[in-house]
Amino acid sequence: MVLFVATAFVTFGFRVLRVAASELKHVGRFLHQIDSGPFAIDPPPCEIEETAQMLPAIQRIASALHKKEKTIAKLSFTDNITKLPNQLHFFERLRHAFELAKRGSDICLLVLEINELQKTDEVLGYEYADAMLRMLAETLQHQTRKSDFATRLGTSNFAAIFYNAQADFMPTRLRQLQQDFATRQKDSAVTTGEIYCTLSCAMTYVDAENDSRVEDPVSRLENALRSAKKLGGNQLVVIEPRDKDGESPLAVTANG
Repeated sequence: MVLFVATAFVTFGFRVLRVAASELKHVGRFLHQIDSGPFAIDPPPCEIEETAQMLPAIQRIASALHKKEKTIAKLSFTDNITKLPNQLHFFERLRHAFELAKRGSDICLLVLEINELQKTDEVLGYEYADAMLRMLAETLQHQTRKSDFATRLGTSNFAAIFYNAQADFMPTRLRQLQQDFATRQKDSAVTTGEIYCTLSCAMTYVDAENDSRVEDPVSRLENALRSAKKLGGNQLVVIEPRDKDGESPLAVTANG
């Protein structure tokens, strides 16, 4: 009798161990699926009640953490005031656009600056300055296609990447942007007729043949923007890539 009980106990113990080992394998596979996503997966059937209750809870926690992670990632790439992508996101997209240009795509880059933003802040207050930033963000979104990319670079600077851009049409398009921004200010209660902001704009193309680094077109944009600011409000400076003979880029200016 004692031998029978001992045998039964050992047999039961081995069965418990096998079930536990099997449950651990289920848990391991389930956790791997959750880690690799998606989260819309059914927990595996389990014989141990505690394990069966634990897996759905793990799934809910993992799903909540994943959502928070996506939210944090989105916020890290978004400007708080304008809700446009921020500088970090811009340079990530710029590197991708640079590679597209090397493969034959026409990539146009635009940088613009609000000239009187600090004066708006000092005279009307930061709420009005922030409203001006949002107004320009709306203008950029209206004047760019869904395939293009608009961003806020810094305090008063914005930028855009235009894909498959037609060189002959771009200066006209950017002057339309300047005019659109001016019209929005006149029609808005934000400025109250006291201060109207102008834009200094700089434009260039990624030169697939001569630009060896993504910093090359950025350097041209910085030079063009400095020239535009020296010329006064609502000026557009276009710096063309080097010509076939390797001559220096030509700066072309036009009133907005």
